[in-house]
Amino acid sequence: MKDKKRVWIGAISAVLAAVVFIAILRIQTAGMEEITYESVVTARQAIAADTELTESNLRTLLEIRQVPAEYVPDAALSSLEGLEGCVIAADLSAGSILTENTVRTISDIYGDYGELFWISVSADQLTQAVAGTLRAGDIIDLYCVENGAEGVFCSLLQGNVRVEKVLTKSGEQIANGDETSLAQLFVIPVERADIPLLYEALYSGSLMIARCDG
Repeated sequence: MKDKKRVWIGAISAVLAAVVFIAILRIQTAGMEEITYESVVTARQAIAADTELTESNLRTLLEIRQVPAEYVPDAALSSLEGLEGCVIAADLSAGSILTENTVRTISDIYGDYGELFWISVSADQLTQAVAGTLRAGDIIDLYCVENGAEGVFCSLLQGNVRVEKVLTKSGEQIANGDETSLAQLFVIPVERADIPLLYEALYSGSLMIARCDG
């Protein structure tokens, strides 16, 4: 009699164990089926604000990852396509998901300039040395200063120009936090129509730069 009870108890225990196992497996399977993943652009490493995304650094700085949909923010970027030439808008930590607000396109930065050309200007070609203190992201106005019969005449060549890069005389790029290095070369965007006047002012030594506060 005792042996029969033991057999029944063992059988019941085995059945209960199987039921519990199946229930747990179904719960886990159901949970896995509910999780959906999305492709998002993430930072491979920490990226400083104002970093330009170029052909050479784009895939070094960014990558595509699969992330659970519940963790994907609104307006998250899902492709690296179209990011070349954009600029990182804020400091990013490694693993950060990029959204539309974390990058600025050329049109975001410069507005409707029309057809843009990037030129390099040397501080030696200016009428004053404000260029030495310029940093990437500064907004400047470009003026042509001429001496005439009636005195000095100043005309605006192009206003609200965002400085793209600043470099030392040896060509090393200067970081925005560097307050000691003297900028001798800087890169700015110029409209096609303004290029002849700009170069005329450069080579005549009459180009002047004014930094805008706002």
